[in-house]
Amino acid sequence: MIYRLTFIWAAILSIILAGCWDQRLLKEHSLVLSIGYDRGNDEKLIKTVTFPKNNNDSSQQSAPVNKSKVLSMTGDTVKDAEKKNGPKHSPKI
Repeated sequence: MIYRLTFIWAAILSIILAGCWDQRLLKEHSLVLSIGYDRGNDEKLIKTVTFPKNNNDSSQQSAPVNKSKVLSMTGDTVKDAEKKNGPKHSPKI
C-alpha cells in the first residue's frame, strides 16, 4: 500500500514539476561543428572553433550552401583561450 501511494505521488509530482520553463531554443543557440587545438610558433595554444553560419536570406531559392564561421583565439592554456573568446565573439552554445 505504501509503495503504491509513493508511486502515485511520484507520478503526480513528475507531471506537475516537469515543464518547458528551462528550455533553450535552438534558434538562439549554435552547435559546434569542430574544435581544434594547435601550438603556435611562440609556444602559445591556438584554439579554433567552427560554427554553422545562419543563412536567413529567403530570396535565395537555390540549394542550401553549407557555410561556416571560424573563430580562433590564443592563450597559454585551454582555459585561457576559452576566457579570451568571451560571449561577445561567439554565438550561444
